[in-house]
Amino acid sequence: MHLYAEANGAIHRLVKLCAAGLENPAIFEKRVGVRQMVSQPYEGEDIGWAVPYMRRFPNVALEALLAKAPWVRYTTWGGEPPA
Repeated sequence: MHLYAEANGAIHRLVKLCAAGLENPAIFEKRVGVRQMVSQPYEGEDIGWAVPYMRRFPNVALEALLAKAPWVRYTTWGGEPPA
């Protein structure tokens, strides 16, 4: 089975929700009852997940979010932020 199609494309819905949550943290605050801390500008841990997704599924909205980040690497994923 094609994993991107699993659960009727759940990964795509998750990506849309996470991207929306970056732009409007209140989406998650309302759901979980905890204030969300989103860096401005976005840091690698906030948006780095979008890089591999975009390689497979180009997306104008994600591209705009990535453009707001000075870097997209994250230490856990094998990249250090710039000094």
